[in-house]
Amino acid sequence: MSYDTHKTWLYRLEGRYIHLWQYIQGAATTTLGDYKIRLPGEYYGNQLIYPNEDITDGLRVEYTALIEPFVGDAWEDLTARISGTSFIFQDTSTAIYTGSSNLDFAATGKRINFESGEIDTSIAFYDGQSIVVSGTSSNNGTFTVAGGGVNTNQLIVTETVVTEANTSGVIKSATGAILGGTAGTNTFTDFLAADKIRVNGSASNDGDYTVSSIPSNGDALVVSSAPSAVEAAGESITIYQIPAEDATPDETNHVNLNRLLSLSVVDYLKAQLADMQGNVQMKEYYMREFWKKVGDNESNKRKISMTFPTAPFAVR
Repeated sequence: MSYDTHKTWLYRLEGRYIHLWQYIQGAATTTLGDYKIRLPGEYYGNQLIYPNEDITDGLRVEYTALIEPFVGDAWEDLTARISGTSFIFQDTSTAIYTGSSNLDFAATGKRINFESGEIDTSIAFYDGQSIVVSGTSSNNGTFTVAGGGVNTNQLIVTETVVTEANTSGVIKSATGAILGGTAGTNTFTDFLAADKIRVNGSASNDGDYTVSSIPSNGDALVVSSAPSAVEAAGESITIYQIPAEDATPDETNHVNLNRLLSLSVVDYLKAQLADMQGNVQMKEYYMREFWKKVGDNESNKRKISMTFPTAPFAVR
């Protein structure tokens, strides 16, 4: 224990309340309401006190709120997860492509052709993508990239286009999306429409999203709320599925906890019910079960390894 004990804080949870205590080694310390607790087995100078109202060094309390208390899946069942450095984020306001007299439209085959080396279409677009074209003479509008329509320096679309050569133009995405890299790599095939996902490690787009749809080849996640900013590949990003809230929960839903903590909640409720019925023995039994499960859950988070030196002539 450091001598600097005025910076040592302890807490106790009681229901939805958190009780804060300050550890001191001076019996003469002025306290809020002169209330002190002597620690068992300690001399009078070691005490827990209520913190005073003037915490000059600041006190930061962090906690997790269950914004989504009831979910349709247990955490253990959410296995869709992927990490990498090839993810690209697209919004609906920033141009994917801006060209000056280098864009060609071909009515035959419904093709949009780019100048060689001008843009890597296999990374910037995906099958099924809805794109908005502007700045052309005859082909402004919304188009859909056909299945198998992402080719080298070319897009094939499902709508009719008018033959037009050497025109300028701007192409934007009509939907916010997270791209997985080169087309045809089936990056997101473990995810499904309506999944809720969490993004970590990006430069500008960390957060939670809901998947609206996934192209048939799994090259992108189309999300219901567009990413905050356009972001090129390069960051080490992890995308994984998280539970989606159920606004009308029933007996098939889960509390937004893992399976072990959900069972501990059941024990806690049984303990409170026994307490209401005046059955102290049963209450204590279920509270022991509650804390046992909570303790097991915490211990499951800790992986401890032990290493022992082996003597040169040791026999195993």
